[in-house]
Amino acid sequence: MSKADLHVHTIMSDGSNTIDELIPMCKARGVDTLAITDHDTIGAFENFKDNYDIKIIKGIEFSTTYKNKSVHILGYFIDDKNKELNNKLTYLRNKRKNRAREIIKKLSAKENITIDYDNIKKDTDDASVGRMHIAREMVKLKYVKNTEEAFAKYIGDDMPCFVKNEKVTIPEAVELIKNTGGISFLAHPGLIKDIDSYNEILDYGLNGIEVFYPKHSNEQRQYFYDLAIERNLLISGGSDFHGVKTKGKNKIASAYLTDKYLEQIINFHKNMTK
Repeated sequence: MSKADLHVHTIMSDGSNTIDELIPMCKARGVDTLAITDHDTIGAFENFKDNYDIKIIKGIEFSTTYKNKSVHILGYFIDDKNKELNNKLTYLRNKRKNRAREIIKKLSAKENITIDYDNIKKDTDDASVGRMHIAREMVKLKYVKNTEEAFAKYIGDDMPCFVKNEKVTIPEAVELIKNTGGISFLAHPGLIKDIDSYNEILDYGLNGIEVFYPKHSNEQRQYFYDLAIERNLLISGGSDFHGVKTKGKNKIASAYLTDKYLEQIINFHKNMTK
């Protein structure tokens, strides 16, 4: 049986592996279609090859907000040369870089924790440095035992060294994806906290829902499946894999799509772009 993992990150955001490193991992887990969906960046495609051993779908995961809640929007079949998209992502990357520096300053001033920004950016794209990278550096320097502690004590939302990040809105994310010829999905809806209705988000014109996700319970998976069928939306799924160096994170193909749902996504995209 073929497997498609349509939610995986690389070193260009908060993952710890390159595309080339991900390929053998995917093959070992029976995955023959992979979507690269880095947070607010398409930098992984700058040196993209056309001869990978498995099918690669160019994607992105936009960080957005909805009524002060964090909501992520996945985009598949992204045109990484699109000028509008690249201009927006350049703006967001610069904001992200400045935010990381502000967090590091706060850690030093408030908690006497010294982090060298230049050391962090050695392992990732300079403008993609985010809270997870800072948390990993704090573990490396033994300020905390794990990244979860770093977030819980210092850099998580509303913690002493938290700095708010500028994000696109859901309509902006959906429109950017659409304008590149891509299709949009609500990512891991089960992780959205204290939400009254998913329909309001889906009404912004999303094409589908990430139903299959490692942290979704059986009840959540059934609910989101039924919601997708009710609204005639596409069904997606993926592991949200962040790399072998990331302790406790989901493994490749810990959630995946079978041929039936992948073909529906591919056919929808083909018909949309005719």
